[in-house]
Amino acid sequence: VDERLPEAERYSYVHDCRAEALDHLLLSPALLPAMSRVAVSRGNAGVYGRREAEDRSALSSSDHDGLVLYLRP
Repeated sequence: VDERLPEAERYSYVHDCRAEALDHLLLSPALLPAMSRVAVSRGNAGVYGRREAEDRSALSSSDHDGLVLYLRP
């Protein structure tokens, strides 16, 4: 997870009430200058167990939040 994110946002998975940074993005040195920002799509980590018990739909399909990489053209 990008170190430029606020410290409280540097996680993509929650296990036993502990936020963890398990998911990563790897960029080549040539691609790094094209990166404009990184975000974490919130909605899965931290609520997966509750949703799984309530709902068997796509809302409970993952226990990780996806990483979003924004690139300049």
